[in-house]
Amino acid sequence: MATVKITIFQKNIFTKIMKDDLAKIKLQKSQFLLLPEGYPEFYRSDSISAQIGQESVYTDHLLEVSDNFSGVVLGGSLYKQEGSQIFKSSPILQNTTLIDFYQKKNISSEEKQKGISPGVSESIFIMGGIRYGILLGEDASERSLWEHFVSQKIEIVFHLTSEITTRSYEEDLNYYASLSKTYNLHVVRVCGISKVAKGRSLYASPTGINWKTGKMEEESEVLKTLSVNISGSIFQ
Repeated sequence: MATVKITIFQKNIFTKIMKDDLAKIKLQKSQFLLLPEGYPEFYRSDSISAQIGQESVYTDHLLEVSDNFSGVVLGGSLYKQEGSQIFKSSPILQNTTLIDFYQKKNISSEEKQKGISPGVSESIFIMGGIRYGILLGEDASERSLWEHFVSQKIEIVFHLTSEITTRSYEEDLNYYASLSKTYNLHVVRVCGISKVAKGRSLYASPTGINWKTGKMEEESEVLKTLSVNISGSIFQ
C-alpha cells in the first residue's frame, strides 16, 4: 500500500494565480497539482485563433506555477495547432519544464463546431512515481476510456473539467461514486469555475465519495491536498 498526495485547485478560469496563492501552492507537500480544464483563459474570446495566439502567454504562466511547486502540474488546457488540426490539450509540467500534453478525446458539440479535433495522444502517463490516467471535460462520459484504464491496471484517474452539466449537486456525487465503483478506480476531479461552470471538485474511491467541495462552495476557489491510498508501490 502506498499513499499519493494530490493537490487540487478549484479555480476561476479567467483570473491568474496570484502571488498569495503561489505561496500557498509552494507549501503543499504533494506529488501532483491539478488545475481545471479551461484554465488559464485571461483573454476572453470565442475565436480559437485568438486563443491559439495566446498560447505562449498561458504557457509562461503555467511554468511560473510549476516553478512554485515541487511536483507534477497537470492542466489546465490550451488550444494547440498541429499541422491542419487543432486540439484541446492539457499541459504536463515538472521542474519548470513542459514535459508533454494530453489531448481531449471526447470533444463537445460546441468544440466540434469551432474546428477542434478529437485527440490522439496517450491517456496514461508515468510521473510522480505512479502510472495515472487523465481525462478532460466530456472525456468522462466516454466508456472506452475508462475500460482502457482498467485494462492497463490504472488505479488513479485525474479528471480536469469546467464542463457545464445539467446534473444537480447530489446527482453529480452519485455519478462519480458510480463511475469509481464500476471501474474500481480512484477518481480525483478538479473543476474550473465561471458564471456558467460550477465548482464541484471531489475525490471518489470504489467505496464512495471520500471528499467533496460543499454545495455552498460551487462558486468558490478551493485549494485542497488529498491523500489517496493505492495498492501499488511508489517508484522513482
